[in-house]
Amino acid sequence: EARHQRLNTVWVGEEQVAVPRGLDVACVPAPDAAEVLLRAESDDGAVPFLTTHRVGKGTLLVLNVHTFLQADFDAVGEVLLSPRNLGLLDIPQAWANTLRSAMGGGGELLADAPTRVTIQPLGKTGWFIQNYNKTPALITLGGADTRLGKLRDGFTGEPLIAKGNVLQSMLPPRSRQWVAR
Repeated sequence: EARHQRLNTVWVGEEQVAVPRGLDVACVPAPDAAEVLLRAESDDGAVPFLTTHRVGKGTLLVLNVHTFLQADFDAVGEVLLSPRNLGLLDIPQAWANTLRSAMGGGGELLADAPTRVTIQPLGKTGWFIQNYNKTPALITLGGADTRLGKLRDGFTGEPLIAKGNVLQSMLPPRSRQWVAR
């Protein structure tokens, strides 16, 4: 049976940062050959949260996350809806950026955005961005080695102006943007 626990702090660089509702992890893995990209902190020390390992031509990612047990649903009399809020929605922005980068297949694009913002690559044609926050969100796409090219709003056709190799956009609450090349 998996040993899950709720951890209240995570590491961002060399600094510990609180996660208000805690971060639920499934276990305490011992990644021998894997690189630890994100780690949380328990009373017993650092706990790997996201690890990566190259396997042949592929990459294996392990996300150490735990959501709910049947007992959690039973305790609140719920069948379908989440029995409580998850701390995963409150992780630091640097963690959200690391998750986006790892899960987005890497590539040369750097994305900087708050938690609860998704950035979905559309191959060579652009990106679809969704802000699920109740507040505006500043989104930055680009990087030193990135060539964004000529961009437009995929919904309106209006040009989007990048400064150098960086596009910044302020998305209103609960909104979306289609960045098309």
